[in-house]
Amino acid sequence: MKHSYLKRGKARAQRALAIVPFLLATAAGCSDGTAPGYYLRGRVFNGADLDAVGAAELTLMSGQDTHHVKSAADGTYSIGPIVPGASYRLDATAAGMEEFEFTGVALPALDPTINDRTLIGDIALYAAKKQSPAFKMSVQSSDPRIPATVAALDFIPTAVGMDPSKPAADPALAPANLVVGAFAQPSGTTLRNDAHPEALAFHTTIVGGTVDIPEGALSWSSTYLVRIDAGPDFTALQFMLTPVRSNDIEVVIPTTSKYPTQLPQSTQQYFTGRMYDGVTLERMKDYTMRLEYFDRVMDAKVDSEGRFVVGPLLANADYTIVVDAEGYRDFLSHNAKISTSSPTQVSSLYYDAFLYPDNVKAPAVQARFSLQNDTTKLPSGTVRFAPQTSSSLFDEAYETPAGVGSQVWTNDEDLQQRAVVRDFMDGQLAMTEGDFVLGVEYTVTVYGVEGYAILDGGAFTAGIDTNPSFTLKPVTESALRVVAMSTNGAALSPTGSVEIRFNHEIHEYPRMDMDAALRALNDGFSVSSPDKDNDGVYNTLVDAGSLPAPVASGYRGVSWLIMGDTLTLSFDRERAFSTSDTGDPIMRASYGNLSAIQLYTGSSPSAPYSTLAALVGAASINVQMVAQ
Repeated sequence: MKHSYLKRGKARAQRALAIVPFLLATAAGCSDGTAPGYYLRGRVFNGADLDAVGAAELTLMSGQDTHHVKSAADGTYSIGPIVPGASYRLDATAAGMEEFEFTGVALPALDPTINDRTLIGDIALYAAKKQSPAFKMSVQSSDPRIPATVAALDFIPTAVGMDPSKPAADPALAPANLVVGAFAQPSGTTLRNDAHPEALAFHTTIVGGTVDIPEGALSWSSTYLVRIDAGPDFTALQFMLTPVRSNDIEVVIPTTSKYPTQLPQSTQQYFTGRMYDGVTLERMKDYTMRLEYFDRVMDAKVDSEGRFVVGPLLANADYTIVVDAEGYRDFLSHNAKISTSSPTQVSSLYYDAFLYPDNVKAPAVQARFSLQNDTTKLPSGTVRFAPQTSSSLFDEAYETPAGVGSQVWTNDEDLQQRAVVRDFMDGQLAMTEGDFVLGVEYTVTVYGVEGYAILDGGAFTAGIDTNPSFTLKPVTESALRVVAMSTNGAALSPTGSVEIRFNHEIHEYPRMDMDAALRALNDGFSVSSPDKDNDGVYNTLVDAGSLPAPVASGYRGVSWLIMGDTLTLSFDRERAFSTSDTGDPIMRASYGNLSAIQLYTGSSPSAPYSTLAALVGAASINVQMVAQ
């Protein structure tokens, strides 16, 4: 049914032109002889097919002055001046098109040092005396188990178009992949049309997943906020639509169901069993447990005697068991699927698990480091202990008795995910009680000692080996240095990237903060790009201060890539600029803050690392680009 929504008068004294985000150019003087003031520039186009509208009559009334121009064949126009402090109105007419009118209040006075300022605003015209076309809307659920058989569909007239005098927050719209169809939507720099006739709202109900919107049900050339509500099992979805095309639209509405993934109702496996203290072997009663797979997170039922039941787990699904108990180490067991050939639809599997108290700790040790060819010097650097095996403390069958054969879950979190990295000084490192997991074998890597090769393949077993000792061999290769840079030649770069080649294969230093280094590289990036086409539009880099927190470390698209002995610096033009003008060449790209990137060789660390700035001999690199 149709009903009146909101009457929109012209309200000329209350609306202002979009001086935007698009105050794009400021001229220091009127070199072309134009009068001081604001000048409008933009494009007149057909809002239905986006084709240019040439020979459109544009009239600008500002104070006591009236100015007339016609749009060029490509739709572009320029008109002015608008006298600062005077109200104004912009009208546009073209053969066979509806009227257009934009009104605004007085613009602020210009800076005394500025004679004129360019404002950008496009004008959308629509064919006159037409009705909105008929089209079909199909709505489906993101979860076939919960079909959206009935949904409310509302088309709500919405004022659109640039108007900075009345900023309004954009409504939360659906992601693009949820709405498919070649339908018209409002564009970012289009001016508002105050001459639109009164628009009508439209409401209908979707039954069986489809609905037909008849011809004329909506107001031609008006923009609508389309809202679909299918009840509590679904998230209400909305998007913008200007009804000037007859293309059908397909919509997927997201479910609010706890488990949106549809899984087959085939063989189901449940787990029962008990938890034990790994030291005393006493049965535990006070713990929580859950089963995780696909998008499922299922809490176990634990009775007063400590027996658990959890499931169902579907056949052919890898899964994780998580157990939490106060005073015990975190327990996280990752397991492969349990294959079964049984035709039985439901099965029950008995499993045990052993939790180890926090107070069972490996003793303190004193690690020592020496140099193979120098007994007078004690090295300083970094050592990494990486767990490689399960604990040998509780690895025998008699130590972990299982109710059913070998059906015991092991603790991957405790035994496999606790690498220990420490800096050592003067050949010594004190490891305190509990730094290691008792009984676990660790591989030992030592790096960052100037002039000495990485020690890789050392071993240490916590609680079995006493104070360990490691000896480093001297480096035989030459120190890391740059042997070639792509900027050293006469050729200009077409992309602004620069390749730096070294005398060894290179690696990022393990203790470098990757996010901090990437952020510094993006902060230090700059370009030289003059306004060659003199249109007042510049290639302007994204300003981190204008972005909402948290700011992505690669917010300008600047990055580095290491392949063998070569490091490449590059930037993504699509991400780098907040405003972009393809008519302006980028003459030079400059990569700064190179000291943030720390490099070393895989076998020959240097002092203990070198910054990229030190290796290239400069804090920044300038890349001369092909002007295009």
